[in-house]
Amino acid sequence: MTQEEVKNLSDTSKQAYDENATKLICGEELFIKMLIAMSVDTETLDLNGYAIAIGRLKHCRCMHPDDEGKAFVRYQPDLYSHIYENIQRIKPFKWQGTQGWKKVDQSIYKIEIKN
Repeated sequence: MTQEEVKNLSDTSKQAYDENATKLICGEELFIKMLIAMSVDTETLDLNGYAIAIGRLKHCRCMHPDDEGKAFVRYQPDLYSHIYENIQRIKPFKWQGTQGWKKVDQSIYKIEIKN
């Protein structure tokens, strides 16, 4: 399998962060921007512990200050940014995985691309 064929599964956390924890991660300004972005696309808001998208990891690098707006995370020099391409929404399905890299058994999970 070539790197071009490898896709990454994106999932939501099993439990949502509370407002105070989210503000600590984002900072006040990014927290407000995130709320605005979430209000435009609410389809996955109540899906905790679900796979929601696939995409190809193009690059992994140290976070830059200008990554804040895309990541909704306050810049910290010890964080990394994952740059994805060809991101596609999928029909959400329950995901009981953990953070990290692993192979997904595609015979168990039937991934359906959404338009």
